[in-house]
Amino acid sequence: MMILVLAANTSFADFPRLASFHAGDSFLPRRFTKRGHRLVFSNGIIGLAVAASLVTVAFGASVTRMIPLYALGVFTSFTLSQAGMARRHLKLREPGWRFGLAINGLGAVATFVVDVVIAIVKFAQGAWIVIVAVPILVGILVRVNRTYELEDDELRKGLAPPSGPPAPLAAVVLVEDMDAKTLHALQYARSLRPRELHALHLGDGRGDDLRARWAGIVPQVPLEELPSGPGDQLEAVARYAARLAASGNRVVIVQPAPARMGTLQRLRRGRTGARLATLVADLPGVSVAVVRDHGGPGHPREPGGGVRVIPRPFHDVILLVGDLDRSVIEALAFARAIQADRIVALHVAVDRAHAHRLLERWAEVVREVDVPLSIQDCPDRVIGREVRRFVMELLEPDREITVVLPRRRWPELFQRLLHDRTSREIAAALRDLPHVDLVVIPYTVRTTRARRAPAPLDPAPSAPASA
Repeated sequence: MMILVLAANTSFADFPRLASFHAGDSFLPRRFTKRGHRLVFSNGIIGLAVAASLVTVAFGASVTRMIPLYALGVFTSFTLSQAGMARRHLKLREPGWRFGLAINGLGAVATFVVDVVIAIVKFAQGAWIVIVAVPILVGILVRVNRTYELEDDELRKGLAPPSGPPAPLAAVVLVEDMDAKTLHALQYARSLRPRELHALHLGDGRGDDLRARWAGIVPQVPLEELPSGPGDQLEAVARYAARLAASGNRVVIVQPAPARMGTLQRLRRGRTGARLATLVADLPGVSVAVVRDHGGPGHPREPGGGVRVIPRPFHDVILLVGDLDRSVIEALAFARAIQADRIVALHVAVDRAHAHRLLERWAEVVREVDVPLSIQDCPDRVIGREVRRFVMELLEPDREITVVLPRRRWPELFQRLLHDRTSREIAAALRDLPHVDLVVIPYTVRTTRARRAPAPLDPAPSAPASA
């Protein structure tokens, strides 16, 4: 029992740190490099606890049955470490290397002999697990490393900042009904100062009535009705956006949403925003902005009964930067397309060394674009809270704030297992802030099967309203 107690103490003390080293070298998921609130590698501790619990259950908590498993693991690690030191002596040939080679070589041979004896004698008692598991684990580590290398090649090689003038912006507001959230979404779309502004209603049999109400309240922007069959409304929107993007525009689809949704409302509406973002993820230059209604005094009315949807006079853009890669460059191109008064790049630093390297690369790669990079320390490692704090410092009654979030899209399940969900944490932290809107810029990484872009609609989109 004492042997296993000491072994458990050693494992929980050193495995999380060892896992962080392997993760830093891209042989384990990089989430193992992150420290928790107590500045320990909590993901490594949790992973080890889960693995230890599974082994304990599988062996019925029998110490006698677990000892061979422990012994084979220990002597295998001894053999590998001694053999590695012997190889190092042969490679470097430092002063006294022959003596070191003799000691480490003898140790490697002795522990290997013990390892073979345990594997033969205790094979049926549990030693077979190590013999089978080690090659499988090595294969998994190699695949993790290969996946990260391919992703890094695609994201970082030949990186260049956006050059030339920004592409013209086309905004598409989805209109479900004439309500406060739709007017707020229209106000946000106008604050983007797009070259083209479209109001789009999906055909549901009540288009004439809605068009008449729309023309009476918002006559400045004509309402277009998009015909679509049952069940393919969002695909029709994606085809419409593809048509606009083919004309050289950068397109943002503005989807109105209530400030808060209960469980029943979520079940009824579904994850419309997420589904739409998935549909347009492979369309170059197309993004989705979910604009939530936060109440307020409303919009001023004209003498004839219409509503004056007036954008706020000032507009700031905050570009969130985790690392400098192609997804950030794509998001930067969108931020420049918005005719904002100010663009600020924000990096929430949980690792000061990484933040310092990022600052140097930013100055080198993005030198021709006048977008400063702000570094915010995050000692408690709650990134969403730090982003919210930074945004709240900029909030003013006459200012609209757009938070641009680059989101890497991992098409394969194995890729998704290697990456965390920090973007969802940030979206949840900003959800209730008034006139703070999140625009997700998707970037598909290492797509194995290129999905065909939706075919453009026929006829072409009607003439847009002047923005």
